[in-house]
Amino acid sequence: MAREFQNMRDRNIVNSWENGGKFEGKKVTDQMLLSFWKGRRGEVAKGDPLWDQYDQTVTQYEFAISNSKMELGYAQGKKSPAQMAAFYRGAAGKLPENSEAWRKMMQLAAQYKDRAISAGRGGRRARSDGAYNSAQNGIYNKNEAAYDAILNVVNVLAHREGILNTAKEDLADLRVTEGDAGRLTALFDTINRDPAYAMWRTQMTAAIKQVDPTFNGDFSYESFISRGKRKEAGLIDRYMTASRTGHKADAKRFKKELDKATTTHNSITAAQPLERYESSRKSWQMTADDPNSDPSTCGRRPGPT
Repeated sequence: MAREFQNMRDRNIVNSWENGGKFEGKKVTDQMLLSFWKGRRGEVAKGDPLWDQYDQTVTQYEFAISNSKMELGYAQGKKSPAQMAAFYRGAAGKLPENSEAWRKMMQLAAQYKDRAISAGRGGRRARSDGAYNSAQNGIYNKNEAAYDAILNVVNVLAHREGILNTAKEDLADLRVTEGDAGRLTALFDTINRDPAYAMWRTQMTAAIKQVDPTFNGDFSYESFISRGKRKEAGLIDRYMTASRTGHKADAKRFKKELDKATTTHNSITAAQPLERYESSRKSWQMTADDPNSDPSTCGRRPGPT
């Protein structure tokens, strides 16, 4: 009965330590548990097989407590994979190499070493990607943000005014024969000067300044043309940055955007000379269509210059 009583005490203190509760009226701490098993070991002589059993129990709980503290620290981000690997290598150093316990410790050390290497690579990659993204955003905000914001609005208004006829059309699809060029430059003059757009200009300027503090609130056709050149320069810079850092997909995308931006810019840039051509063409057409006019006075049919 005495042996069964002691065995029950052994189980009770371990259960209270693992799951909470009290042992003989006291909360069980790490120190209390170790003190209990060291006391049990001290009750028998070293030559007794029970001494070895209790000594192993003390060693196992000492490691279990240290290991639990390390795992908690790792979960809380207070211990790194490298520190965990060092802990398990240290634990293995106290064990004979040709043992299962040693192999388990070394296996854990190797696993945390791999995590440390992966974390290092991930950290370097994250820092590299962060620098790359920051550079790309800086280029865009400085050179392209204002142009894109205005381009989007002008595209919407050009559709509303019938300058662009279908949803798929954009400013690269201006049609000379329909007077699109003249109407486009007039549209720019309206949004830049018309009092009806005053509130819009104020709000738009404030929005653009958040990413491009240099924007001066000029929505004229001439300013837009100038910003179109900066748009192309920005895309070239972004393309070169992507190519230089090995971001092939981004480089391919920026090249495609550059081709589109160049086509649009060329179309818009031609608006003013085309506007003059449209005026000449209208005058010529009126004369040519007049049945009372002398064909010799019509002159040469105008063409783009």
